[in-house]
Amino acid sequence: MRWKRPEATLYRRCLVATGVLLLFLLTITVTLWLASTYFLNLRLIKVSGQTGRQVIERLDVFLKDRLIALKQVAHFYAHSETKSDREFRGFCGSLMADVPGFLAVLITDRYGHPNKMAPKDALPLADVYYLTADPNLNHTLETAKKSRSPAITNTVVVGRHGEGFLAAARIDQGQNHLGFALGIFQYQSLLDNLLKPDLLQDFRISIRHGEQPILPALGSAAGTRRRTGLAEPVVEEILIGGRRWEITVEPMLSAKASPANFVSFTILGLGITLSLLISYLFLRWQWRTALLQTEARDSRNRLERAGMNLVEIKAELDLVLNSVDEAIILYNNEKEPVQANAAFLTTFNLTDSGPAMSDAHFHHEHMTQFIGSEAKYWSIFNNLQDSPELTYTDELEAPQPRASKQAPKILSRRAMVVCGAENERRGVLVIYNDVTNIKAMDQAKDEFLSNVTHELRSPLAAIKGFAQTMRKDGQMPAETREEFLSIIYEESTRLQNLIEELLDLRRLEASGEAFHFVPYDLKLLVEDVVRGARTILVSKNISAQVHWSGSHHSRLRGDVAQMSRALRNLLVNAVKYSPEAGRIHVTGHCGSQQIWVEVSDQGAGIGDADLPHVFDKFYRGASRGRQRGTGLGLAIVKHIIEGHGGHLGLRSEVGAGTTFRIELPRNFTPSGAAPDLSAAQPLVRKPAPSRVSG
Repeated sequence: MRWKRPEATLYRRCLVATGVLLLFLLTITVTLWLASTYFLNLRLIKVSGQTGRQVIERLDVFLKDRLIALKQVAHFYAHSETKSDREFRGFCGSLMADVPGFLAVLITDRYGHPNKMAPKDALPLADVYYLTADPNLNHTLETAKKSRSPAITNTVVVGRHGEGFLAAARIDQGQNHLGFALGIFQYQSLLDNLLKPDLLQDFRISIRHGEQPILPALGSAAGTRRRTGLAEPVVEEILIGGRRWEITVEPMLSAKASPANFVSFTILGLGITLSLLISYLFLRWQWRTALLQTEARDSRNRLERAGMNLVEIKAELDLVLNSVDEAIILYNNEKEPVQANAAFLTTFNLTDSGPAMSDAHFHHEHMTQFIGSEAKYWSIFNNLQDSPELTYTDELEAPQPRASKQAPKILSRRAMVVCGAENERRGVLVIYNDVTNIKAMDQAKDEFLSNVTHELRSPLAAIKGFAQTMRKDGQMPAETREEFLSIIYEESTRLQNLIEELLDLRRLEASGEAFHFVPYDLKLLVEDVVRGARTILVSKNISAQVHWSGSHHSRLRGDVAQMSRALRNLLVNAVKYSPEAGRIHVTGHCGSQQIWVEVSDQGAGIGDADLPHVFDKFYRGASRGRQRGTGLGLAIVKHIIEGHGGHLGLRSEVGAGTTFRIELPRNFTPSGAAPDLSAAQPLVRKPAPSRVSG
């Protein structure tokens, strides 16, 4: 069922009240869910910790059992009467079947020379002699001999079986030392017998033998499970056979946590469902109440409007039509113009009492000429004749007279059939909207974004390229690295200046930053700017000459910091495009109505094709494109001068130089300038440093 919407105020009140209730209920639900999750996780942490320590104890017992078994071999051999190979191998085979994990068992004399081995063909003789000659084993034999307890070597390579270790137990017969029983263990074989699938189901296990990692992360099943995020790993060091073993058991989120997760998410799901249900019922009750109030108010308004006479209704309709910006006209079924608003008459150069509004033939002829195409004009009537239930929409381009140099008007047109109370056709309503300025603004915006993107891409690409080169080449010479860092610094500074000047230009264009007008002396300000630019003048051995004419004073009112910035921008541009050891002329004239200042250089000049675009944002001509800059400096200067009621112009000759001319009126009253809060302002203040860009 589709609900009717109540009045806007009551509609918002319903939504706010329902939202507050839903938020309150969801808060309670989430609180209960968090509490249940917390207590269930506490229980899981406790169980995981206990199980982890049991696993460590199991590993400890497992390794010690193998050493005890090795001592049993030594004891058997010491007390064997015959010490035959068959008896020895039979005992070892029985023991290795009961205590798996041994790769082989060797009997050596007290100097470590091998005598017997079980199983017989467990290792090639070359591997046996290689292992018994390992210096690692000699140290282990000495340890076992002194301590009379089994000792373990560090990691050794057991031939083709890979890495493993040796364990040695002393063989004593009474007070006589006969030799040693050596157990050869392969890590992988040992771990296969030690770590059963039930351990890997709930834990990630890692083992280190001394400094050698045996088991960094065993098994794909353990590696793919998620940690609980709460139970910390259990880490313990075990000293077995004189060697340190570090065992880490990390509890995983396994099937044991599933009941806890199920209970927790069940509580959350039930809470959310109940909250939504209660909120829905509350919204329905609020909605019906608001609908009753809205219907009562609408009924009262209809009764009040029914009492109005037709003259008042027509006056209100005319007022509404004339207050909208769109051009609106109504045609009857005979395609005769019935009524049009003031915007329509203005857009199409018509008058309400003229023949083009009183005679259908003249009207259609005038509209056809204005639009420039008979087919386009009549398309609205033809399309609505075939599909009266649709709204016809299109866009027209109305040509301007040849004498006018303006671009064609772009009109958006909508047309629909007007029906009466009995759904009978009464005519056609056509709405025209002049979207010329909108289209122009969209085009200007696209061009501006394209220029900004292009200007930002260049320094960013340079920074990224040099940074990647430095990152990949770790052996780069210090001089090259320093050169790359300088380039990155210069490009980042250029990028910063571009962004800051974009922001400044945006503020100036939007009139969002008011000028602070104070009294100042333009002649002294020009001299201060020239004096402050002596560093960049000396850098190219350029001389700057200042000359003033006129008998009137040079005092004006304006924003000293912004005027200083504009003058400095023009002066720096002149230096930038002047040849080495050139001259710059700064000429001023104090007239009775205005003061003008000209900055002339001896550069390459600007071509005729580039002159109309000099003050455009990001524009640099063919001769100026070789100089670095943001392309915003002259645009900023233009806005500053126009903000002081002045005019910025230029003249240029290719090969002879360029002259920029600033004209400032003496009597200018700013419209949005910040007031002068100080009663005794100096005529000149020291200009603040400003960013400069070409």
